[in-house]
Amino acid sequence: MGALVAALHQHAEEFRWPQEIAPAHEGAACRAFAACDSLRSVFSLPGDPSLLTDAAALISDNTPESADAGPIHGDLRLRKLRLKEGVAGVVGFGRCRAGADLEDLSPLWAELGERKTASELQGALLEGYRSVRPLLTTSEDALRAYDALRALEEAAIGLEALRQDRRSKGEAADRIAAGLRQSLSGIVRAKGT
Repeated sequence: MGALVAALHQHAEEFRWPQEIAPAHEGAACRAFAACDSLRSVFSLPGDPSLLTDAAALISDNTPESADAGPIHGDLRLRKLRLKEGVAGVVGFGRCRAGADLEDLSPLWAELGERKTASELQGALLEGYRSVRPLLTTSEDALRAYDALRALEEAAIGLEALRQDRRSKGEAADRIAAGLRQSLSGIVRAKGT
């Protein structure tokens, strides 16, 4: 799996965005604080209001800025990987954008962390990646930070959509908020130890 993601990134190195649609690369810190601002305007999270600010600061501190950010999948999850007749592939490129390689690895790393043999699977993911392509860093703090950034951005998008559709806001907003609190608490708790 790691080698597949590395091969995808290696292939993307040759890709050049057409000038008229080339996306600007916003750093993780900028994106984290923007998502927090959006969340504050849409939804008030119960509990400690500094959780958003603390999480954004930790994301900023733990995500290495990469000047050579290239095209990434943008929504890589286990369910987006396919294997057919011995050939591995990736589907769902709707969120393809400029970003850091770890942004694609972090959701996979987090999903594998929920499995019974988490550390072995996470290690194999990173080892497989490094067998094809070097990584800027493989620190757990950076992987957690990119996963928290993803959770922040998805929550901001989801809650904004719910604000537009008031009919189903309550239950769905509570579910999004609970997932966000869990992810953000994870990065804050990990940094506190």
